[in-house]
Amino acid sequence: MPDDERSAGNGLAFSFEHRRNDGYAEVSVEADGMLARADFHPPIGDGLPIAPDYVGNLLARAGVVSGIQEEAIAEACLGANIDRKSTIALVVARGVPPEPAVPEHVELSPKAAGALARAAESSGEEAPEGDAEREENPVERIDWRERSPFVVVAAGEVLGTLSGERPGSDGIDIFGKPLPAPRLAPPSFVEGENVEFADGTLRARVAGALVIAGNRVAVDPVLRLKNGIGYHTGHVTFPGDIEVSGVVRDGFRVQAGGNAVFRDTLDASDVSVHGDLDCRQGLIGRETALVRVGGSAQARFIESCRLAARGDVRVATAIVSSHIWTLGRVEAGDRGRIVGGETWAARGISCGALGNSAGIRTLVRAGSDFAVQQRLDETRTRLEKLAARTSKLRSIAKERPGARVEAALAASEREELELIKLIETLVERLDVDEGAVVDIHLEANVGVTIEICRVRLDVHQKTGKCRFRLDRNAGKIVTER
Repeated sequence: MPDDERSAGNGLAFSFEHRRNDGYAEVSVEADGMLARADFHPPIGDGLPIAPDYVGNLLARAGVVSGIQEEAIAEACLGANIDRKSTIALVVARGVPPEPAVPEHVELSPKAAGALARAAESSGEEAPEGDAEREENPVERIDWRERSPFVVVAAGEVLGTLSGERPGSDGIDIFGKPLPAPRLAPPSFVEGENVEFADGTLRARVAGALVIAGNRVAVDPVLRLKNGIGYHTGHVTFPGDIEVSGVVRDGFRVQAGGNAVFRDTLDASDVSVHGDLDCRQGLIGRETALVRVGGSAQARFIESCRLAARGDVRVATAIVSSHIWTLGRVEAGDRGRIVGGETWAARGISCGALGNSAGIRTLVRAGSDFAVQQRLDETRTRLEKLAARTSKLRSIAKERPGARVEAALAASEREELELIKLIETLVERLDVDEGAVVDIHLEANVGVTIEICRVRLDVHQKTGKCRFRLDRNAGKIVTER
């Protein structure tokens, strides 16, 4: 019977002419020569069945000589002849693709590879600068503040592993044509700064930001942000030092495990620095913002900010309407001003001027530990609540005595005694430096209140250059001019 050949997609389709009711098959060959499929149609009535040889002849006409799926063909013929069911697009021949040869190379870890891919994606991606969470589909809303363009790695973390050479193998298509194995040239990564290669692995020698330039893998222990902090960086959490140039946008969290340097004015929302903080221009806070510093802090000025530091706090020009707590000293220089708010320095205060001519209320405290005072305040609040509970339990015990009420009352009274003892201990630890002084180089204005070791002095008359110190024997603060 003459055969029929016609195009099918990018390949060709083959079939034999057949009688109307006979079973028949159509074979289609993919253009790449790696796959042949067949449609099997059952006989109707007394039509002739489909034989596997019939399909084999079709494949031969199509030039298919390799990878023939004989079992699949036999089952499809049986299904057509016995069950009278059609089988569509059955794979009847499959080529064998070549396996490429791969030389020895160092592959990136999944985390490092993800960082490389993320960097490639973000190179053309712009985060919104307005409402970053405003999306047409709220279900797919993205908080861009939680996305970060840099990847932080720990000391000793594996960044890449050596993959051994893999030999390739040749393939063959369904027409019997050999397919030589290609030889791949995957990128191989090498150690850069603060990365070492040993025992077949690339490892970070220090904690820091992962940097991949070309095929070189490095770790920078200092995070350098040249365009500020915003939606393009997300929140910043880094185990080492950070250096920031540019604006820090409102609402972004900054956490540094080392020192932090801000070369422009820091508009702080939530800042935590384990080491020293250096604000080259100034520090401006928000109503709910808190800046926590494990070491010392310095800034050109501090305005409307809440700052807690373990070390000294130094400003060049002014502290305005701020709450400053430090276990060290506050030093505002010979001409610097402290106006408004509350400044608490365990080791003393030095500034040019306190308060202003408008008499704005300005409170400075010296000689006491603010952390102990905070804990003391919290403990007193707990004691007040517990005392109210104990009083209520006593009333209940009088009206409705019982074992459970008596047990609860006894436990509450015991806890009261424990809190009272804790308060006594904290009070003993509160004053840490009776020799702390408040040095004024220019003037102290009306409206200023000075406390040294919980002894208070209100300034009712403007003074010039002077020193306020505690006379413990007299139980008062004296002014030395």
